[in-house]
Amino acid sequence: MLICTLLGAQDLPLLTTDADALIASETIRYTIDENLNGRHEVDLNVFIFNKDGQPYGNFSDFSNSFRRLDDLQIVVYNSAGKEVKKHKKGEMTSTSTSDGMIIAPDYQNHELLHRPDLYPYRVNIRYAFNTRSLFFWPAWDPQRGDIRVLKSTYILEVPEGFSFDRFQTGEVPDPVQTTAGGRQVYTWEARNIEEMRWESRMPRQDRFQFGIRFRPDNFTLGNSRGKMTSWQEFGTWYNRLMSGRSVLSEAAQAHILAQVSETDSPRQKVRKLYEFLQRDTRYVFVLLGIGGWQAHPAEDVFAKKFGDCKDLSNYMVTMLNLAGVPSHLALALTRDRGLTNPDFPSNQFNHCIAMVPLEADTLWLECTADLTPYNDPPNSIEGINALLITGDGGRIIRTPESSPGANLWQSRLMGELQRTGDIALSGRISFSGEQALDIRSKLDNLRREKRKDYLRSLTGGELPAFSIDTVAIRNLNTNLTEPLILDYTGQGKHYAKTSGSRIFFNPNILQRHSRDGFPDEDPQERRFDYEYPYAYADADTVVLTLPPGYSLERAPDSVRVDNDFATYSTFFHLEGQTFTHIRKMTLKKRLVPVEHYGEYLSFLKFIAKNDNELYILKR
Repeated sequence: MLICTLLGAQDLPLLTTDADALIASETIRYTIDENLNGRHEVDLNVFIFNKDGQPYGNFSDFSNSFRRLDDLQIVVYNSAGKEVKKHKKGEMTSTSTSDGMIIAPDYQNHELLHRPDLYPYRVNIRYAFNTRSLFFWPAWDPQRGDIRVLKSTYILEVPEGFSFDRFQTGEVPDPVQTTAGGRQVYTWEARNIEEMRWESRMPRQDRFQFGIRFRPDNFTLGNSRGKMTSWQEFGTWYNRLMSGRSVLSEAAQAHILAQVSETDSPRQKVRKLYEFLQRDTRYVFVLLGIGGWQAHPAEDVFAKKFGDCKDLSNYMVTMLNLAGVPSHLALALTRDRGLTNPDFPSNQFNHCIAMVPLEADTLWLECTADLTPYNDPPNSIEGINALLITGDGGRIIRTPESSPGANLWQSRLMGELQRTGDIALSGRISFSGEQALDIRSKLDNLRREKRKDYLRSLTGGELPAFSIDTVAIRNLNTNLTEPLILDYTGQGKHYAKTSGSRIFFNPNILQRHSRDGFPDEDPQERRFDYEYPYAYADADTVVLTLPPGYSLERAPDSVRVDNDFATYSTFFHLEGQTFTHIRKMTLKKRLVPVEHYGEYLSFLKFIAKNDNELYILKR
């Protein structure tokens, strides 16, 4: 597609592209005044080539008590460069985000959507926010998913002598620095910025591939002042922010202490109070207080029985300290958002958790989760760089990762194979750790009919048609420290294929790899590590009674593979008409380094081939 138009006073050269959209230019100006307030201005020119690129031509953002939209204008030009439509701030839609799960009366989502009559077109989007705190300093992150950016400029204007730091990724050019009128101006400019590189299962932090993150040495948040010159200083500020939030009434104290009156064990106190928290409170996102960062008093959470992560974590720490179990708050960035950079003290967090140092080990508590055992945190806070808040300030500490054996899927199926290829099954599947949490969460959130469908797919596995006769679920919402167990019976139609006097069957009924699940990248082109949510272990045993008169004509060899990142093995045994097959798979580590990606891909291909091998019976 050829586009020729004017961009401001400069001719934009002819462009040939198959993309949905193209950012021709972007200018971001962030101006900081002497009171540590900021103004964030954006001037964006985008070519929209078809309806799939339309989202890049709309405006969508938010305001809160520290960030107010001051100006907005969208101007649409046709392919000849003629203005055809103009939208102002008054035309946008603003909606509150408060509902049953969110309390954020000062938080508004803004949208200004326009519907073009003809493609292609160019849109100029200009908007400005006034910000009351440098705590939320906007980054320069010019990459836009799967479209190119021809030019992006970030202009930073600060008072002379203002102290700040930055962390940059990619080949970011040095800024042009000028001084005028007692102010310093830094200008970064980049051209022909490539699309963001996406790879299957790439770590979330690797999506930031080109740009700069900033932080001030000093900041204010409401009436609270703090420093980001070190993690200790950041933790000291957060300690002050939380001061006075751990007070409980005498009635509340008595009720809480009654929960642990029958034990002197610190570990059991943690368990009982954590389970009390799960029973007695619910999660509600509360964006009130100082930028949503200051917890509500523990007494309020006790009385109202709800709160968000910082409220519930502060309440949990308050209860533990009351019960004589020392504990601390910790700020976290959940794994789905990346990994906190330990060398760049700054606002990098989206979550708050609790840490309990016991004599034998340390417990990390996810205080918003209803289905998580006290001693087994979800993978969202495993292996992260958390900021531990102590009386001395803050320090970065790495949270532990669960072992493969802690995240266990274990099954045993008993089946009677018919001459027709149908099968009658009875079985038990046991889930522990993260595998149990995954299944518990899905079963707990599904309505009755959807739950039936999910159970059918879970217990039927690879069977083409499976119907459940009976099912019993144990430890779904209670006894969370115990494995989740499914006991069931059912009928599988067309499990095996028949041909004349032969029956062809695959004993990997519940789990098998296929080529459809392979990553796309060639080993020579892969740039990033390959990441799973957690390490795990699977063990499946199938015991089949073969139909009378049939014997085993062909069987694949038993195998065992053991390398740095995984193990895989299969084994079968035939005694009379009883056929036993055991399949085991262990992912030793959550992360496969990119240098081992080629070896891992070959390993997956080997597993897929072996998992789909057929056994042949002959009459």
